[in-house]
Amino acid sequence: MKRWWFYLGLIAAWMPVMAQGPAALPVPPRPPGGILDDARLFSTEPSRLEALEQRVGKVSAESGLPIYVVFYGSLIGRTMGEEVVRLQEAWLGSQPGVLLVVETGNGQFWLNWAEGDSIESDGQHPIPVLRGGMVPPQDQLMIDQQIQDLGRMPTGSMDHAEKMIGVLLDGIEGSVLHDAEGPTGRWKVVVLGLAIAGLALGGGLLLLRWMKGADARAAERFVFPELRIEKRLGAPFCGGRIREKSFRSSASG
Repeated sequence: MKRWWFYLGLIAAWMPVMAQGPAALPVPPRPPGGILDDARLFSTEPSRLEALEQRVGKVSAESGLPIYVVFYGSLIGRTMGEEVVRLQEAWLGSQPGVLLVVETGNGQFWLNWAEGDSIESDGQHPIPVLRGGMVPPQDQLMIDQQIQDLGRMPTGSMDHAEKMIGVLLDGIEGSVLHDAEGPTGRWKVVVLGLAIAGLALGGGLLLLRWMKGADARAAERFVFPELRIEKRLGAPFCGGRIREKSFRSSASG
């Protein structure tokens, strides 16, 4: 009986907070390592969390893009969209950044690319305003799709959580850091492409010339004139030295 009174007391205490909405809930402080593990996924293996935080910090520093990942066990009294808006406004404000929020209880996640513009909440879904951010929109969609392709997150799976963070960071590195090589890096790619195209064109021309020569040789016909051959004797047609002997005529009796 006492247990029931205890639960009723908790519900009564929670009702005013529920009535006031998500705005009354305190926003968690910004995680210094970039990952907020409110679901305590890595409580048994903190070293794995430290390794992920180091990589998040490295990619964030190299790209100049703030990156935050949040794991909630369950969102009570608020929707995923409302929570994303609260965190984005509190942690990023007017600056661009990336915010990945995961509700581990049902496997739902939300990947938000903040471009420094405000976000309006439309029921369950926040509407980000994207205007020429550091990560192109096509790359944002590709990263989001790759995270979706991982499938639903099993409850309490550290491996799945690591995969989600890995896909996010790999995508940012591929989009931002590879493009940050500058004009020199791009010109190297252009020159290499032109060289390969030139070699392919030259090889094609040589092959075409050889094929034309082969066709010409196959079409050649040799015609020999008809000659009349006769045997002729005489000095002009003799192949060796001529030997001559003469006889004197006898005296007439």
